Amino acid sequence: MNPRHPRLLLLFLFAGLAIPALIAWSASSEVQVAAATPLDPNGHVEVAADAQGAGPSDRQQAAAARGYYGAPAGATFRYDLTGKFDYAVRHPEGGAQRSGMQLHAELQMAVLDRKDTEILARVELTDIALSALAGTQGRDEGGLAAAAAQPFEVRLGDDGRVLGYRFADGMTGEHRNFVRGIFAALLHTVPVDAAAAWEAEDHDAAGTFVAKWQLHGDGTTTTAERRKLRYTAMAGPELHPHTITGGSRAAFAADCRWLREVDVDERIALTMQELGMAIELHTVLHAALIAHGLGAPHATAEVWAAATAPAAGHGEDLAAGHEATERARWRKQLEGVTVDAITAELAALLAADPQDPQAIDRAWQALIWRIKLDPEVAASIPVRVAGMEPRLADMLISALGAAGTEAAQNVLLAMRSDAAATPALRTSATVALFQLARPTSSVFAALATDLDGAPEFTGDTAMGMLLLGALAPRAEDTAANGGKAFAALLAQEGRSAQQGREDLWLNALGNVGTPAILPHVERYLDHADERVRAAAGNALRHLDTPTARQLLDRGLSDTSPAVRADAVTALGEHRAEAARDTLIRVAGEDSDATVRRATIDGLVAFAPRHPAARAALERMARDDRDADNQRAAKTALDGLR
Repeated sequence: MNPRHPRLLLLFLFAGLAIPALIAWSASSEVQVAAATPLDPNGHVEVAADAQGAGPSDRQQAAAARGYYGAPAGATFRYDLTGKFDYAVRHPEGGAQRSGMQLHAELQMAVLDRKDTEILARVELTDIALSALAGTQGRDEGGLAAAAAQPFEVRLGDDGRVLGYRFADGMTGEHRNFVRGIFAALLHTVPVDAAAAWEAEDHDAAGTFVAKWQLHGDGTTTTAERRKLRYTAMAGPELHPHTITGGSRAAFAADCRWLREVDVDERIALTMQELGMAIELHTVLHAALIAHGLGAPHATAEVWAAATAPAAGHGEDLAAGHEATERARWRKQLEGVTVDAITAELAALLAADPQDPQAIDRAWQALIWRIKLDPEVAASIPVRVAGMEPRLADMLISALGAAGTEAAQNVLLAMRSDAAATPALRTSATVALFQLARPTSSVFAALATDLDGAPEFTGDTAMGMLLLGALAPRAEDTAANGGKAFAALLAQEGRSAQQGREDLWLNALGNVGTPAILPHVERYLDHADERVRAAAGNALRHLDTPTARQLLDRGLSDTSPAVRADAVTALGEHRAEAARDTLIRVAGEDSDATVRRATIDGLVAFAPRHPAARAALERMARDDRDADNQRAAKTALDGLR
């Protein structure tokens, strides 16, 4: 997935798991499934001949007898499907926003054909009812419900693993990923020769994940329980820190040799560190078999060959379809609305007491879209903000960064280097650039030139180095070695050392936050200056990997409390169980009060889902040797209630 704006990354990161949309499907004129013929009470079937009069081959019959997805070609299934998709977004400045939808429909699935170890199936949703969850503002702005009357095809392994989809031409990434999300939740991959328990990799709309499975059976019904452990690949240039709780269960019936019932109740907590956002997603799905039967199998080689769209959805470009929908909606909404009117509204909202954060955000979004829709608006911003009240000026300049158009980026670069502008406005322009989802090559060239020509790394120049680090992973040429932007940052190491600003350079590497920084950070973990060692630990805050944790362990044994505190703070940004256990240990054992206090934020992040982390906070609130630590832990616990 390649969103053009961080908000799109937020919106679609788990499309199909928690985003309120429905499935749109591709109709196929070549594939036909005859009316269903009920199975007899013993589960025996007679497959009707197809249009050419040929029954199923011996090989098809042999394949149909294998595994949990052993229904023969021609088998049809109808399910009652209900779903609830609830998500919340939390931001330090914008507060919490919650949205969600609930779905009720009938899902029809037909086994079109079988060959060797593969299955071709057709899926259709009918009688769809879609509504907002109580207390949310969920809505189907894209008209996706209307698209859900058409079918799609899916190619499966004989273990139920999705091998490929066949979508309609012109189907948006949003539609395609919701198909993936629903289907990955419904179909549970169970090998023909499955053991009682195992771990395996699988795919869904969000990406690739590893799950733990357990199998239970009584001869009539076999139940497969799935608990996702972690994602190994997801949308965006990096793997966002996340935790997964809950799980799912699929019951397979021996009489129909297919799914009988599915229950999903999963929660995912995700941290988008570059945006300072926390996302919580809750998916509840229930599918119950209400009828099954047998029709005539029929599928062409063309349909088999066309079912090639990948099982995982994290590579989908979801921005294009959503951007077009949003653009049309905002163009209509802003018809006749001037920049002056939006600016006046923002000024009034900022002056109000108390302020309404949601109203401010709505007005700010309107300004962002006015900039996107009219390139001339971006050029007018520098004149508008001259002499303007600082908070309002900051919002207008920030809207340029959020809009992220090429015109907006050029205006910000010009403002940043404008000697006639006030220092505050130049700084505001630099800060706004941190929001860019797709920086142009001009941005990187300007930052590199500024750093090369700076006599010393202070003020806006120092912020420019931090900015270069933050934007480097978003460069189009970013690869395993980091790309040109990363190379430009590495080139500043020598001059940073000459000026005694290794800490600044390391903090910029921390903003990069990719594995490419590891060898460069490691060289500074034993630096003579404790300030530099502390910065090296801090640089590992966005790398939630075993290697990064091993390096942070070295910082935790440092003789300097400042170094240990920064290592603890970095670990607090990680979400692996190993990081949690280390924070608990340090909270109870470190001799320095400042180091123990640094564990609190990390423990708070773990506490809602891990009783051991909450218990550690409770011990600090009750037993810590430092009174300030006790008060801080109590305050943290109060915030969790």
